Amino acid sequence: MTHLNELYLILNKSLKWNKSHLKCFALIMLVIILKQTCNLSSASKALPIKCLPQSFYRRMQRFFAGQYFDYRQISQLIFNMFSFDQVQLTLDRTNWKWGKRNINILMLAIVYRGIAIPILWTLLNKRGNSDTKERIALIQRFILRDPLIISPKRNHV
Repeated sequence: MTHLNELYLILNKSLKWNKSHLKCFALIMLVIILKQTCNLSSASKALPIKCLPQSFYRRMQRFFAGQYFDYRQISQLIFNMFSFDQVQLTLDRTNWKWGKRNINILMLAIVYRGIAIPILWTLLNKRGNSDTKERIALIQRFILRDPLIISPKRNHV
């Protein structure tokens, strides 16, 4: 429970959500880390609290269906949790089909202890690899959207 409380306090400093949403988000983040998967069904089985996995799975679904995410605020929070000597930035791309539709995402992520944490992404309107122009555009979005995010003097959570 200590990790859950610590995570809640960190989130509470940066996200202006109500208490129940913050607690749910902290719990979701913790089970994803513990289970090392973003598959909500699998992650729900790693609960550090007394709750049926299927009940928490439904709670996660309701949370993601009803919660507004300011992704800029969340990526800033994630980025500020680390110091530059702890992380590297990486570009990653994933491509899959959903029915007849291609889903192709180019992501910029922080790598911390071998785990890539996405902080910014763009959907590519095509199949296959990204090109240099698309990669540069994503990195420029990262740099230009908030110069303070990459300042060595930025505040840490």
